[in-house]
Amino acid sequence: MRIRGLSRGISRVIAVSAAVWCFGLLARAVESSCVLAGDGVVDGGDASLTAGAAVITGIRDVARFSADMLSVPSALAVAALAASALGSLMVILRSRSDKAGATFAALAVFGALALSRTEIHAILDGSGHTLTHMLARLGLVIGTGALVWRWIEDVALAASLAPNDDPHAVDAAADREAAHIAKHGPLNTDAASRRLREVLRTESESPAHEPGLHGRGSPIPRLMPTHDEPVGSAD
Repeated sequence: MRIRGLSRGISRVIAVSAAVWCFGLLARAVESSCVLAGDGVVDGGDASLTAGAAVITGIRDVARFSADMLSVPSALAVAALAASALGSLMVILRSRSDKAGATFAALAVFGALALSRTEIHAILDGSGHTLTHMLARLGLVIGTGALVWRWIEDVALAASLAPNDDPHAVDAAADREAAHIAKHGPLNTDAASRRLREVLRTESESPAHEPGLHGRGSPIPRLMPTHDEPVGSAD
């Protein structure tokens, strides 16, 4: 069905877009944690860096590079998640499901982020490396994961409860019956026609019919009484 195919496509877009968004946030959060861990050691200008400080510096550089590379795709992923929320609402409205809380929450959150570039740049920007920035990014990652999990469940439930796209669709049994009727005629398969033929069976078809009647079980007498002769007269 078309609605099930649409729901599968929307679920894939949600999963991929959420992964890109979360990876960008995680990379920036790792960079912030490295900056906080190496504060005064890595950036202090000391020539005798310890082995731990060198490792922190390497991780910070990799995280910074990854976050910078994912900054633009992460912003686009937010727009994709907002569009997916609208598509999910279309799927839910066409189904018999009444579970759409996570979908409405996703539409509110990602729609607001998609319409506000300042907040997205502030979240993905590498200028702020405080404990608050790091915890906020980690909280967004956890919240996005939980929201996407429930969101995909809403879409899957709506797809499973979707009605038939074609209200006049013919199932396989009806199609086979129509083909059989076209080949052998309606009297061979139609129950009402068979019953009517049994009731109105002619004398040639049923030799052992009741005397004086047209066919077995017919209420029509073979010899109609005349006007001069009463119906109950015994002749």
